Amino acid sequence: MTAGVHGAEYASIAAALDLGQSLDPKDLRGQVIVVPVMNMPSFRARSIYVSHSTVKISTGSSQGVHSAPPLSKSPIWVFGNVISRAEYYVDLHGGDLIEALVPFTIFFRSGNDRVDQLSLEMAQVFGISYLVRSETPGSTFCAAAGAGIPSILAEAGGQGIWTPEDVALHTDGLAA
Repeated sequence: MTAGVHGAEYASIAAALDLGQSLDPKDLRGQVIVVPVMNMPSFRARSIYVSHSTVKISTGSSQGVHSAPPLSKSPIWVFGNVISRAEYYVDLHGGDLIEALVPFTIFFRSGNDRVDQLSLEMAQVFGISYLVRSETPGSTFCAAAGAGIPSILAEAGGQGIWTPEDVALHTDGLAA
């Protein structure tokens, strides 16, 4: 699970931190990998769309995209060391400082019927009312689906604030 691709998507970052701090290893079967802030320079600067990863990746590419200053975790590093090891992948987002979004969940139509069906089921179970099927590749959840890993992107929160309700949309979805 990743969050903080855009540095001011605070509800998603808070949910990732909550999940990481609340897990009891005794209750797990397998592993949970949590990357709560993928874009530390943008997070620290409270910047929007500046110094952030474009996360336009595809599997098999060795061409990571970095902005200045370098990201703490490049999309290629995260894909190779986190996402590619996953059975399922969730990318948490929320509206950036200038965005007020209605919460929604996106799943990618990869062309792999099994992955597409499991991704749809993940989106439904996550519990946000609005579901969007994407056919535009380029994001981490699309690359995951293309690599055979069921995945979703969930959006809740925005405008540099994080309400308990927005964080709960993410944490409840992760717990589902």
